[in-house]
Formats: sequence, C-alpha cells, structure tokens
Amino acid sequence: MTFINRTSSASNIFILLKILKVSDLYQLNLEKFMYKYNADILPSSFDNFFSKLYNIHDHGTRQVSRNFHHKRVRTDYGKKMLQYVRPVAWGCISNNIKMLPLHTFSNHVKSRLLCGY
Repeated sequence: MTFINRTSSASNIFILLKILKVSDLYQLNLEKFMYKYNADILPSSFDNFFSKLYNIHDHGTRQVSRNFHHKRVRTDYGKKMLQYVRPVAWGCISNNIKMLPLHTFSNHVKSRLLCGY
C-alpha cells in the first residue's frame, strides 16, 4: 500500500513504485525489439524487417551512426509505422548503451522513461 492522497497525481505513484505507464511499457518493448533485432536474436521472419545502412550504401554517409535506413513517408500514418519509427528512435540512443547486455539495456531504458514523469 502506498498511503498517498487519492487526489494526488498518478505519476507520483508510478515513480514511487517504479512502474511504467502503458504507453511507456509499449516504448520499452519496442526498444527491446530493436535491441534484439540489432543483435540478430529475433526469429528469422524478422530478418528483412528493416534495412541496414551498409546494405543500402557502399560508401560512408552522414547517417552512418544511425545503423538503419528509414524510408521516406508522406503521411502521418506512415510516420507511425514500426519500420519508420524504430530506426529513427534507435539512432538517438548512444552506442555505449546499445552495447550493454539486454537486461542492463532494459533497466537503463526503464529508468530513462521513469525520469520523464
């Protein structure tokens, strides 16, 4: 039991109990999905789900730090597709965090999401 005033913000309870909101749980699982994709530990049905930059260009580009190519989209619907959203978000994560073991990576992402409350 938390014994917090029932009129207080729910975010305070989430922080106190270190629980993620549903939208942040979705975000955490997407980050773990990209981690597993990058580490080649997903089932083979996902092998061609994203395009890696070195498969697109045979020379260095400005986007080499992103790892994944994202297709251009013209609609808001296209911007919500997993094939567009995840490569863009994955490029924003620093390389030293991407190299952590999965459990540590997951804990780091969870603590980053909790800091947003």
